[in-house]
Amino acid sequence: MKCTLCDEAVTNPICVECLSREMEAWFNETKPSLVSEMKDIANLYLGMEPLHSCVICGEEMTVCRHCFTKEVFEGLIKGNKNMEEDFIRQFNYELTGY
Repeated sequence: MKCTLCDEAVTNPICVECLSREMEAWFNETKPSLVSEMKDIANLYLGMEPLHSCVICGEEMTVCRHCFTKEVFEGLIKGNKNMEEDFIRQFNYELTGY
């Protein structure tokens, strides 16, 4: 199975919903004002063609965790040095080098 966005093999199938719950907890601790924007990014992937079942919740997933994490990083975190390091430490799905 390949990711709809990056066309790479999905090796750790965790859905956007499960990832966004983890990110919501992190944002609530670091910058709560960004929670709704992160959820808006997550909602972009609803309705896409499912790839596989999430290993955590069993629901269908549409994009790989790397692509979703990258979108959140580039859209909300990049440029804020204090948040960048912590986000990468918490959700490092090959984001180093950004």
